[in-house]
Amino acid sequence: MSSPNSIVGKSHTSWLLIVSFLVVVLFGISRAFAEDMTTTTTVNKTGPSQSSQIGVFVEPILLGSSESFSMKSAQLPFVASNTSGTATGYGLGLRLGIHLSEFFLGVDGRYDREQMNDSFYQPATAEVFNYGPTLGIQMPYAGLRLMGTYVMGGQFNAAPGISGLQLNFLNPTGWRAGVGIHIGSVSVNAEYQDLTYGTTQVASLGSLAVNSNVNMQTETSGYLLSVSFPTEF
Repeated sequence: MSSPNSIVGKSHTSWLLIVSFLVVVLFGISRAFAEDMTTTTTVNKTGPSQSSQIGVFVEPILLGSSESFSMKSAQLPFVASNTSGTATGYGLGLRLGIHLSEFFLGVDGRYDREQMNDSFYQPATAEVFNYGPTLGIQMPYAGLRLMGTYVMGGQFNAAPGISGLQLNFLNPTGWRAGVGIHIGSVSVNAEYQDLTYGTTQVASLGSLAVNSNVNMQTETSGYLLSVSFPTEF
């Protein structure tokens, strides 16, 4: 059986690779945009050329989040009520898929670091990631965007809280939907998400490593604000 430290270590490695990829993508987009701004073509006189009808869609995301947080601890024996709190943070994301004219279809992945403040667990930092299929529509050059994602996997890994208790929340399911306004290569977006974590893992209890799962649901819901860079090839 893998220890909690090995699980978190593997999670850190995989997300470092994703973050590195996002940095490369953002650097490439910024260079392409800078070169485009310094080049004069006939397109500038006639308006932007028509994008291809079908191709690859890439959208790096910089995000901030503010959510309510609730552990359904009343589902456990000898516990009278649920606990609640907030979780706020910032992070990165990536949409990747295909576009067909104004529509896009692909996968949406998010990673952020959050500060959790729960009435029982007490303040703790957390690493949160999730992913799922996404679908959306956007105007070709400027205007309104609509997008929706079905979240089908991920984790909410909290640092130790009260008396050294450490919980990881697994198997999230739910949805995320939002609107955006894009001009050129930049989009400003507002989204709302509602997730339920179906399993809670007791990673440690004080100095005792437990690494066992309990049947307790945890729910998060709230808003995400982001700046993203949708690009079609």
